[in-house]
Amino acid sequence: MKQIIIGILMAFICQLSYAHQTKCNCNNNHFCSLPALQTDKQLLEQFHFYKDPAGVAAEAKGNLKDAEQSLQNYANKHGCELYTLSMFSLAQGLLKGSFADIDKQGGGSEMQGMEKKLIILEGDKAVCIKKLGLKLPINIITPSSKNGHNSSKKGHK
Repeated sequence: MKQIIIGILMAFICQLSYAHQTKCNCNNNHFCSLPALQTDKQLLEQFHFYKDPAGVAAEAKGNLKDAEQSLQNYANKHGCELYTLSMFSLAQGLLKGSFADIDKQGGGSEMQGMEKKLIILEGDKAVCIKKLGLKLPINIITPSSKNGHNSSKKGHK
């Protein structure tokens, strides 16, 4: 089951990269720099980072809520926007109604492993998703007007 999910996700990422190259050019200086993000000391304490065609894959080392708060703090500090895609939420959406069957077959633990995994999307690719009308569970993290308040917007963009 895990291989099927990974295959579906890889096909999605390839399609997104192609669509981005052909239809969705945008320039926005408000997007956070993903290379800089991967070298931030606070974020390195919270996440393992990996290359990903859509941006940067991140896996929380501990509690995901604490790790997500560190992303909010990063956006606040740098005055930039981050776009995250929960791998667990994406897999749930792809396999609607299948989770009962997965749990019965013993595959639920594989899905639980995805709970701490995110893709931090390149800003222009996230905008492309919106322009193409794809309904994905993207979390938009914008700088807070007050430090400590999470201005993340969850929703389908």
